[in-house]
Amino acid sequence: MIKYYVDEFFNDINFSDIRGHDFSNPAKPMACGVKKIMHKLKIPKEETIFIGDTMIDIKTAINGEIDFVLVGWGYGRNDAFKSDYPLKIIDDIKELPDIIQ
Repeated sequence: MIKYYVDEFFNDINFSDIRGHDFSNPAKPMACGVKKIMHKLKIPKEETIFIGDTMIDIKTAINGEIDFVLVGWGYGRNDAFKSDYPLKIIDDIKELPDIIQ
């Protein structure tokens, strides 16, 4: 699913790595998957943004000590919107390029 959305909305951005759920890593909120990507690409946590739509995504970003962008689509509004942690909350996918570039 993630590949579809990247191709659909961000085909002009050359991402170094794109991943969805990976059964070889412990599940969220463990930050193992995010840390694996950061290690592979040699990217410091200060240059990493986790994008998600649920409280479990926020907890994953917190556990990985990385910034977080909360999106208003997907599973919709929930407890995540009451959290103080997100770097930014966006409601339209078209807002993402300004944040990640």
